[in-house]
Amino acid sequence: MKMMAKKLKKYTLVAIFCILVIGIFLQISSATNNILTSKVSNYHASWIIDSELDDPSKWNFTESREGLVQDIGWNMLGGQANLNVIGDSYQSSISLNSSTYNDWIAFNKTENVVIPINPSGLPSYDVDNFGAWVSHSWHEEDGGEQPKNTPRMHWKYNVSLPVDMSDYEITSASLIAEINGTVDQNIDTPGDTQAEWSPDGFINGQYQQYDWAQFYIELSNLDLDEINTYRIAFNQTETLGNENLLQYTIDGLIQSFSEQAIIDALTNVLAVDSGNNDFVIIIGIYMYCEDNQFNTDEDDWIELRFKSLDLTFTYEKKIDKSSSVTLSQTGNMKTGENVTITGANLKFKYKIDQDWTNESEFSELRIYINDNKFEESIRLSEYSTPDVFVDAATNGFELGYIVPKDVNITLSIQLYLANTFNLDSDIIVSIDAVYLELYWQEIVSDPVNPIVQLLEEPWFYTALFILVSAGLMGLGSWFAYYYRVGRYPIPVRKVRKYRKSLNKENAPKNVRIISRDTMFEHKYGAETKVISKDLKDASLGKKIKQSVLLGEFNKYIDDQK
Repeated sequence: MKMMAKKLKKYTLVAIFCILVIGIFLQISSATNNILTSKVSNYHASWIIDSELDDPSKWNFTESREGLVQDIGWNMLGGQANLNVIGDSYQSSISLNSSTYNDWIAFNKTENVVIPINPSGLPSYDVDNFGAWVSHSWHEEDGGEQPKNTPRMHWKYNVSLPVDMSDYEITSASLIAEINGTVDQNIDTPGDTQAEWSPDGFINGQYQQYDWAQFYIELSNLDLDEINTYRIAFNQTETLGNENLLQYTIDGLIQSFSEQAIIDALTNVLAVDSGNNDFVIIIGIYMYCEDNQFNTDEDDWIELRFKSLDLTFTYEKKIDKSSSVTLSQTGNMKTGENVTITGANLKFKYKIDQDWTNESEFSELRIYINDNKFEESIRLSEYSTPDVFVDAATNGFELGYIVPKDVNITLSIQLYLANTFNLDSDIIVSIDAVYLELYWQEIVSDPVNPIVQLLEEPWFYTALFILVSAGLMGLGSWFAYYYRVGRYPIPVRKVRKYRKSLNKENAPKNVRIISRDTMFEHKYGAETKVISKDLKDASLGKKIKQSVLLGEFNKYIDDQK
């Protein structure tokens, strides 16, 4: 019994030790967690230098343009950054009048052209203070006159525009030209009865097209290629020379083509020019003399004239899609293993000096942090208070999720042109009052002592867990053993062990198992074989009954158990 008490005391101490280890582990873990969370601090700071944009040296401007001509620009004046969309417009006029007549050059568009001649057979065309004119006499009976019934003459004027038209678009065009014609009565028209007007003139018996004159205006490239020549005005006479109407003179405007046809012609001839800025305007007069009478027809075009001409067109700057200009500033970086950026708020004001053009509905102000584009933008077409600063966003823009750590933080505000459109004058988008507030969280630790450092080692908790688990398993095993075996005396354990073995198929060898009753009788017989039934105790002077003796013996046996 004493030995069992000692073992129980020993195992109890082991159990108490394991419980203490577990308690210390839990207490240290809780204390360590308290240290880490108690040192978390929150901070915020302004990340922009010169938020009021008074110092140009603190800011950077960059541009990205798609066309050959500059569409965008910038400057900083009066405490604001100006992002400029550069518009431009021109109006060009080409005239035939008293001040420009000498600039119109007569020429033949093709070889073997019939030149207008006078009755003497000399060339008869010129430019004077009243315009460009021709005169032609065709007398069929004269020798060699038959091939001369289709005379014509042209004048050209070379035009050079001040800009490369590939970056401009013609937006309007008009053409006004005045013509004049005087002919003899021998010009035959529908309704005439005489081929040659005279008291005894010949009957107009041969006709197919009659006699007519054409006035026309064309546009061409410098090489005068036929494929790149476009007619923009045309008149052909029908009744000039009609003897019944007595119409021997005309005076009026040439019939010009539609405005869009003129714009298209100008655009096409400029597109094939190497510099996209030169073209030629041509005026022409063509006469057709039909043979109305065999060897007797005479047609006298006394004078056909372009009295004046005025071609006027306007063109505006073509702003290219995807062009952009950017205002930016690069600040410090936020670093540290224990630092977490929790937010960033951007506020700024902007204005446009006029209503944004309807032709560029999707142009906008974009926001970038480094190369990260913020999902929201400012649609310029929604601006409705010309030349007044407004907040880009009432409560600012929350940019925290795109702000990087461990690199210098660059804020960019970009004017992005999302459409191709025409612009006749500059539009200025101004930026002011730029504030970027950065928020971050930092875990600050005290100097680390050896115990805390040990506790922070990842392997320590693993080893401690294994140790405690092993202790708990050992303690559990001991309690199980004590309950089932250890609490019994050694003889009882043996008996229990042997009793279990009796349940097995093969009984233990060399072991004699005696029943309880047999064992008792054997032990009793050994103890009482020398005792008679009635004993006499000399000291008492009386006999001792056998039954009394047996009672004492049984008590002895019970004490031994």
